[in-house]
Amino acid sequence: MRYLLLFLCLSSCAFGQTKKPTHIASELNRLSSAPPANEEPAPPKIKVYFDCTCDDTAGARYATALRDLIASSPRYVASTTFEDPATLPGENYPRFHWVVSAASINVADSSGAIRTAISVVIRAGRDIFMSQSVFLCGENAVAGCAADTLASLDSKAANWKYK
Repeated sequence: MRYLLLFLCLSSCAFGQTKKPTHIASELNRLSSAPPANEEPAPPKIKVYFDCTCDDTAGARYATALRDLIASSPRYVASTTFEDPATLPGENYPRFHWVVSAASINVADSSGAIRTAISVVIRAGRDIFMSQSVFLCGENAVAGCAADTLASLDSKAANWKYK
């Protein structure tokens, strides 16, 4: 619709049917900044509460990386406190906030290299268990491990139905 209006305004100005180009410029500016009338509003971001018992170096870096990914995500927003579910008007069931809990510990493998074992539990709300995983993460791979955790949260949240 915007492009049709832009085309009409520009063609009428080009053929001399409009005498005020400043009016056209202001109208185009107004149209380009307003959201289209038929576009639905963006869905609200999903709240995620993340806690980590990560006292070792790689675990602490993993926690920071996952917090940064949640903060920069277009789909999620970090919650600093756990919030109980609230039913929104027009919905039959409450919308749960997602909870990601992690714990890490240093372990040595057979070659003597120190890695971090990280256990991650994902829940919908306080009580609905969705998944649990344990993985080894080296100091150089904490960003990838955090991205994998966020991808796992994405798959769980995408399949969760609020009906």
